[in-house]
Amino acid sequence: MHSHTHRASRQRCSVTPIAMAVSLALLSLSTVHAQTVPVDGAAQPPAAQPGAAQTFPAAAAATDAPSADQPAGASPTTVVVTGFRYSIEKSLDQKREANSIVEVVTAEDVGKFPDKNVADALQRVPGVVVTRSGGEGKNVSVRGLSSDLTLTQLNGNYVATAESNGDPSRSFNYMLMPSNMLASAELYKTSEARFDEGGIGGTVILRTRRPLDVKSGTGFVNAEGTWADTTKKTDPQFSGQYAWHDESNRFGVLVGYTQQKRTTRTMGASTENWQWYADDYKAQPPVGADGQPSKLNSFWWGQSGFYDQSGKYYTKFAMPTAVALDVRTTERERKGGQVTLQFKPLRNLNMTANYFRFDLQQNSQLNQLKVPEWNIARYDGDGNWPGGRLLDGLTFDPSGTIVTGAQYSARPGKAYYCNSAQAGAGGLTNTGGFGPDDCTIPTPQIAGSYSREKALSQTADFEVEWKGESVDATVKAGRTWAKGGPELQFGMPIKPRRQNADGSWSLGNTATSWDVSGTPTMTFAPELMQNLKNGIGEIDLGSTSSSWTRNSTEQNYAQADLTWHADSSWLDSVQFGAKYRDGGTSRSTGNNYWVCKGANPGDYDSRYQNGCDSSANQFRPEFLYDESLGNLTGGLKASAFPGINYPAYISYLNQTYGEMQTRNEENFIYNVDEKITSMYLQGNFKTDRLRGNLGVRVVRTRQHADSTDKVDYYNDYFFDGPDGTPAPCLAGGLPAAGAPAGSGCT
Repeated sequence: MHSHTHRASRQRCSVTPIAMAVSLALLSLSTVHAQTVPVDGAAQPPAAQPGAAQTFPAAAAATDAPSADQPAGASPTTVVVTGFRYSIEKSLDQKREANSIVEVVTAEDVGKFPDKNVADALQRVPGVVVTRSGGEGKNVSVRGLSSDLTLTQLNGNYVATAESNGDPSRSFNYMLMPSNMLASAELYKTSEARFDEGGIGGTVILRTRRPLDVKSGTGFVNAEGTWADTTKKTDPQFSGQYAWHDESNRFGVLVGYTQQKRTTRTMGASTENWQWYADDYKAQPPVGADGQPSKLNSFWWGQSGFYDQSGKYYTKFAMPTAVALDVRTTERERKGGQVTLQFKPLRNLNMTANYFRFDLQQNSQLNQLKVPEWNIARYDGDGNWPGGRLLDGLTFDPSGTIVTGAQYSARPGKAYYCNSAQAGAGGLTNTGGFGPDDCTIPTPQIAGSYSREKALSQTADFEVEWKGESVDATVKAGRTWAKGGPELQFGMPIKPRRQNADGSWSLGNTATSWDVSGTPTMTFAPELMQNLKNGIGEIDLGSTSSSWTRNSTEQNYAQADLTWHADSSWLDSVQFGAKYRDGGTSRSTGNNYWVCKGANPGDYDSRYQNGCDSSANQFRPEFLYDESLGNLTGGLKASAFPGINYPAYISYLNQTYGEMQTRNEENFIYNVDEKITSMYLQGNFKTDRLRGNLGVRVVRTRQHADSTDKVDYYNDYFFDGPDGTPAPCLAGGLPAAGAPAGSGCT
C-alpha cells in the first residue's frame, strides 16, 4: 500500500548549533522512508528501494490480538514520514514525467534553505545565474543569456514587474516576490509550442497554492529575525498562510501574507575611465602588463605624460581618472499578499480566482570616497605642468605600465599658486592652468547618493478547468499591472577645503594616497576628520544630482486551452490553444528640487544651486556623520571614511527652502503598447524509452511606440581666423584674439 500526503502545516523556528547537531544525530539513526510493517509480523514486504516514499502502520507490539482501542478488522493507522529526500523524489518525478528539459523546485526545497525571494531559491538550479542587488537575487538568466530573455510567469501567465529605480525591463524583478508564497517553481530550459513566446533563455513558471489542494483549517505562521555582522542590526520577518474549505471539498478560501524587513550593507571599490598617457600615441601605442599591444582605446587628449612635484616625468602608462571606495546601506521592506477562492461544483469542474499583491519599498544610501586626478597637471601647454601640481608620485605593477597607486600632498613651506595672478606674481610667464587644485587637496571627494524607492506589482485572474474522460479544457482571463520608481533621489559631493573671505583657502586635508595592488586602500592626513568637524569643507553645487526614472507595465489577457488524451501506444496527448494579450510599458523622468526663498515653487530655474543663494555651498559639520564609517570588515581599508548624512542634509533643505518640489520632465519619455494574438498546436508522444513533443505556434504582434527627446542646437563653437579656419588659442588656453566669450580655439 502506498500513499502520498502533503504536510498540512509548517512552522519555522530558529535553529541553534546544538539543535542542529541533535537533529543530524537523530536523522542518522533513522530513515527518511516509510515502510509497511504488518502488525502480526507474518508476511514481510520486499525491501524498500532507495529513494522510495512509503507508509507503514504504527504498532506497539507484534501480536495476533487487536488492541483494546482498535476493533478487529479495522484498518491500521498509517504514519507518513517525509523529508528532504522526499522533496527531491517529488522533483525528480516531475522531471521524469516531463517531455522537455525542466527543473523543479518545490516548496519543501525552499523551506530547507534561508531563501527570502524566488531568485534565491532558483540559484541552486544548474544553468541558472542570479543577478543580485543589495545581497538579494533580483534577475534570473539561464545558460548565460541575458535575463531579459528569461520569461517569468505566475501560474502560467505573464506577471507584470517594475523597477524600484531605473528603466523598465522585460526581466522580472524577483525581489518583489517572497519565496514562501510558492508551491513550486518550474524552469523549462527548452521551449514548447504551448508556452508564450519570449523565453529564449528559459521559461520560469511560479506555482502558488490553492485551498482545495490542502487540508481544511491548516496553515502556517512563521516569525523570525535576521542579523548581519556588516550592519549589526536585527530585522524582523513574518509570514503566515491559512486555508479552509467545506466538508464536501467544493468551496475553499486561502489567504497568505508575508512581511520581510532587511538591512543590507555592501562595500566595493571601483576605478573610472582608464586612459593611456604617452608623448606620441602612434609611436607609443597602449600596451598591457605583458608588453603586448593593448585594446585600450581611451587616451589622454593632451597627448603627453606629466611631472610630479620632485620633477620626475611619467609617460607610457595606463591610469584611471578616478578611484572610489563605496559603502551602500539599504533598508528594504517587502510585503506579499495572496487571496485565492476555489469552487468545485462538479467532480470534473474547477473554478479558481486569484489576487496577488507584491510591494517593495526601500531606502538606499551610498557613501563614497573618490580620488580623481585633480591634483595632477596633465596638459603640457599650461604653466603648472612642469611643477607637477601636488603629485608626489605614482606606483606601478611589475611591468611598469599599469598605475596601481598615487600619492598627493601639500608640502610644508612650499609656495603654491591658487590662480594665475599669484603665479604671475611668483615670476611665472605662463600662468595658464592655475586654480584651487594647485594649492589645495580637494580629495577625498566625499560623495554618494540617497533615494527612497518603491515598486508594486498586482495580478488578478479567473480560471475555469474541465477535466473529462479524454478531453480537458481550460479558460482563463486576467490582468496584471505594476509601477515603480523613486519618490526622492538626491546626490551631493563635498570637498575638504574652504575659501575664506580674503580669497585664501583653508585645507581640510593635506595628504591623499590610494592603492589597488591588494586590498583597496586610501590614506589621508590624520587631521582630516577633525578639520571637517571644524567646518572646513565646501559643497560642490555643480555636481549635485536629483534626476529619477519611473516606470509602469500592464497587460490584460485571455486564453483557452484544450487537451485531448489519446489512447495510443505512442501518442500521449494533443494540445491546442489560443491567447490574446493587450499591454504595454512606459517610462517617465523627472527631478526633485528646492527653490530659493520667495521664488515661485514651480520655477525650476530658481532652485538653490543656481546662484540665488550665495551661501548654498557653505558646508556644515552636521551634514556628515559624527564619526568615520567603520565596520569595513576587511573588504576595504581607509584611514578615515567621512560619510554624508543625507537624511540630515535633506531635512536642512526642507527647513531652509521649504517643501521639496517634484518636476516631471516633458522629454525622455517613451511608451510601448503591444497587442498579441497567438495560437498553437502541440503533440506529446511517449514510449517506454522515448518522450518528447512536436508543435507549432503562430504569433501576431502589433506594436506602437512613441517617445519624446530633447535636441539642442549650437552655433559654431570655434572662432574662425582670417583664413576661415578655427583660430589658434592664446597663451594659457585663452580664446583667440577677437573671439566672443565662450568660443573655442585650437
